[in-house]
Amino acid sequence: MDEALSPLRVFPAIAKKPDVVRWEEGLKRILEAWMQDPRSPFSAVRSELGSAFLEPDSPSPDGASVDSSSFGVNFEVKKNILDSTALPLLTDLHRRGALPAILFNYDRDHCERTLHTLQDQLMHAESTWKDSSPEWKRKLAEYEKWKKANSQANRGKDKTNSAAKGRSRDEPELSKIDLIRESSTEASRWESFDPEAPLDLFSFANRTSLLDSELATLVGRLRDANLDPGIISALRRGIAVHHAGMNRGYRQTVEMLFRKGFLTVVIATGTLALGLNMPCKTVVFFGDSIFLTALNYLQGAGRAGRRGFDLLGNVVFTGMPPKRTRLYLGGPSDQMAIQHHLRFSIEYLRRQHLLSRDGTPLNFSGLVGHLYFTENAVFAFHSLLKEGYFHQICRAIYSNPEGVLLKLVLVLAHLFCRIPVRNSSDEWIASIVHKSPSVVLLPSLPGEAEELLRDHNRETLEIFRAYVSTFVEQHLSGSPDTQLLSPVTRSSSSNTSKMRPR
Repeated sequence: MDEALSPLRVFPAIAKKPDVVRWEEGLKRILEAWMQDPRSPFSAVRSELGSAFLEPDSPSPDGASVDSSSFGVNFEVKKNILDSTALPLLTDLHRRGALPAILFNYDRDHCERTLHTLQDQLMHAESTWKDSSPEWKRKLAEYEKWKKANSQANRGKDKTNSAAKGRSRDEPELSKIDLIRESSTEASRWESFDPEAPLDLFSFANRTSLLDSELATLVGRLRDANLDPGIISALRRGIAVHHAGMNRGYRQTVEMLFRKGFLTVVIATGTLALGLNMPCKTVVFFGDSIFLTALNYLQGAGRAGRRGFDLLGNVVFTGMPPKRTRLYLGGPSDQMAIQHHLRFSIEYLRRQHLLSRDGTPLNFSGLVGHLYFTENAVFAFHSLLKEGYFHQICRAIYSNPEGVLLKLVLVLAHLFCRIPVRNSSDEWIASIVHKSPSVVLLPSLPGEAEELLRDHNRETLEIFRAYVSTFVEQHLSGSPDTQLLSPVTRSSSSNTSKMRPR
């Protein structure tokens, strides 16, 4: 190794980013030369650095025991069970002072399942500690002793009050000092003690930011919200879940408690990253998802770092292959993919007459932008609107208003409100559908609307095909066809070829 690249020689007393960039460029040149030379120490360096260069498909142990000194209980972590990594991860963030944190997972059920896993693990650790802790047993004994003494004091006070009421006018009244002594009974520390409340040792909540009475009021409002009791009780431990399917009152409570600093862990889908004022210190992308695009990554990662509190924010990837994470870190492959996909997006918007030649929004672009969260339904709605389908339906609004309204509702229900029928057996249809006074199964889409949507799909496919063809011609023209396939597709295609008779 060239001594000129030694950090002691390269960096000044106060290192700046340009110094680091120049140093990295020198290291990259040496590594590139080592990778091409079979006699170089590249393999030794790779082995010494260890897990930083592990490939996603490399073998690793199925399970590992993680001992958290904060909880004193061994929790098993399995590579194929993402929920099991949540508590060790949050414990590590807590030790580093990296809370509050938002864990982004784009599956609602997985968000709730992770919350329940955390809740169960914390309750188990707390119960284990209480059963074996002499300190807790001594504290409970003191609390019971105080309750007994307080009960006796209250009974004595009642007798004194009744005696004072029965005192004759001739008897001397209590002096001012006696009255002050009786009225100024000092509040005991046990009055606010709740043995059933979560202990701070087994909770991520910041109890200094909110009074217990305020929390009890907020939680009490959710009792009639038809929510899972476990989700409500998790609030007391500083853990919450947030997605569009949750009760609105619960979501508002979560947002308020997070801004106050009481909640330090929120497990959420991508909807939380869209315009809600919930900054945090750490953002965790908890598991991989097809919905985690470059745009969603930027929106989620932008939550990390609270203005006025944190100089830097933290972004953590968990349960995601290293090759996948590199796509979001601004590498060349990421920039190339964004550039080509941008071409497809611009061409699609221009053909739909939503964007002008110089990039000015046109026609119904405001409507489409307002309904961005309903993609791809909003583009189907725009295709019908652009072709004048809704204008044609509404021509008969004065002569047949009921028929027009029913047809509009039918088309809009097909676009925005479809719910898959999970049980379509003959028995279910006979017992539920035929006997119901309502329309259970959505009628077919009108033929003209269906044809317009098919034309729109064909046009979109042609634009996408041109985008893919251009990408292949520019960057993959000399590559074998197998490089165009994903690992899953490639393995399945190879297995299929092995099964063919020769």
